[in-house]
Amino acid sequence: MSEFGTGFALEQSFDFDTTNGTLPTVSGRAIIERDVAFTLAREADVRRGSVPDADFRAEVEVLIRRVLTRDPRITAVRSLSIDLDVGGDAKTAAVDVSVDTVDGETGALLIEI
Repeated sequence: MSEFGTGFALEQSFDFDTTNGTLPTVSGRAIIERDVAFTLAREADVRRGSVPDADFRAEVEVLIRRVLTRDPRITAVRSLSIDLDVGGDAKTAAVDVSVDTVDGETGALLIEI
């Protein structure tokens, strides 16, 4: 069992992933990424693929820091970068964050909204 928990894998739209008719699970850092992405999208009141505009960068940074500091599995945020793609039909934000976790490890989380 993962120290970070285990849960069902979600598609980018936050629907259950039903690969080959099964419900795959995720664990380890992947469960943290899933939980943070879902919480960030919920708190920002947006769905993945529908980030409003480039002004959203500052809001995403504030939200991601708030979400990460509330997560008991994360002990520190080391670095954070946000890559916005606001051109074309699909508007997205890719968040790359380095965190320390309760297992004493430092690693990257890659989150897309």
